[in-house]
Amino acid sequence: MFVGKAISRLQGPLRAFCHPLALVLISLAGVFGAGRAEHEWLSVPFSLTLVAALAGAVFLTSGRLAFSVYLAWMAVALVTLISAVKFRMKGFSLHFYDTIFVSSDPGVYRFLLGSYLHLILPVAAALVVGIAAAILIFRADRKLGWPASARALLLALLVTLVPLTFPAEASKDRYFYYMQGRHMSAFFISLMDLRNLVVEPAFEQRLQAVAPQPPFRRHGRLRRPGSASRYFLRVERKPV
Repeated sequence: MFVGKAISRLQGPLRAFCHPLALVLISLAGVFGAGRAEHEWLSVPFSLTLVAALAGAVFLTSGRLAFSVYLAWMAVALVTLISAVKFRMKGFSLHFYDTIFVSSDPGVYRFLLGSYLHLILPVAAALVVGIAAAILIFRADRKLGWPASARALLLALLVTLVPLTFPAEASKDRYFYYMQGRHMSAFFISLMDLRNLVVEPAFEQRLQAVAPQPPFRRHGRLRRPGSASRYFLRVERKPV
């Protein structure tokens, strides 16, 4: 009962956060935060369209605008925080491959918990706080009267903006992109590397297409083991 009363008391302040003006102010703060997280503004439009597309997907399923916007910001902020921590330790941003390696090897869990527990606990605490805040905002927010077709159209428009704002520096050689501290966008950029898990690289395809060759080819006669060589070194002394 105490929890129910506490939640009911928070309904007023939470509904103030659901006001459109509050959404605009917090989103503007998120834009400046994106500039700090990306260390330059060239990749910020792509990061913002990711947030918008994620918010559009949540809005399509929930119909709650404020909840969708806040959940998108919190989800991207959590990924950004993890990427920043990894970059500070290893000099390499969070990559999708990291989730594959961690989930497939139980020994990695023991290593991380034994060596980096002081970093995991703050991230875990931020995750718990974010989930609790999302639940409270969901209860305080109200559904808009938008039909599902309008929400789907909005999502389609937002998704269309994602490839249009794709960073040019990540179009070819993405390896160096992960070393430049693009904490907000690096993980989502790394999703482009998923094709390498199922599609064979072009170099390996060309290598396999080459006909097998013998490892060595003889050129001329080879000297038998133990036989004297016909060549020797001659050293001469010249008078000074």
